[in-house]
Amino acid sequence: MENQKRNWLPCPNCRENMLKKVSRSIPFLQRGITIILVQVCTDCLTDPHQLDGERMTISLMEEGLSQDEAQKASQAILTEANKNMVPAEPVAVQADVIFAA
Repeated sequence: MENQKRNWLPCPNCRENMLKKVSRSIPFLQRGITIILVQVCTDCLTDPHQLDGERMTISLMEEGLSQDEAQKASQAILTEANKNMVPAEPVAVQADVIFAA
């Protein structure tokens, strides 16, 4: 979910002010019907190689999350970024096509 509304907190990875950036909400914890989200700038999410899990955990702890919550949020960010990653090399696909008459 892309968020056009600007967030005053810094991105947990690059630490840049998100008032100047577009961010996405990443769900990382669910307590009953309450889902807790973390905001990450789309620049960091589009380049998973620049993400640093330890730096994000520390950054999120500085913003008030417990160590456990910060680690879960950091892992959710890494997982989301890897979902969108484009493979470095083309992957060969073998298709077996069977034609029915």
